[in-house]
Amino acid sequence: MDETHQKGNLVTMLEDKTLIYLPQLLYNIKYSSWSYEKEYRCIIASTANGMPFIDAKPKAIYIGRDCSDKNADCLFDIADEHEAKIYKMGFDDCIDSYELYYYEFYK
Repeated sequence: MDETHQKGNLVTMLEDKTLIYLPQLLYNIKYSSWSYEKEYRCIIASTANGMPFIDAKPKAIYIGRDCSDKNADCLFDIADEHEAKIYKMGFDDCIDSYELYYYEFYK
């Protein structure tokens, strides 16, 4: 038994890099009916050097169907700051194709 284990410290060793890269892959998979969105997804740790590294200004913001009021308020602030339109997403529970619709949303 090595000294680290004798002191009761836990050590995690990642021999399989799949544990690191699989979540990143899964975050970037979209349902095929949404492919028309031409969306870019960028995942990076918020503590990484140089954050934010993309100076992007949104033209429009789409608020998710189940977005909380608190988070929606933050998105409204971002939309106001960048003069972006804001839309609310909806979902028709009677359709099996999982297609969302959206409508212009006002505070």
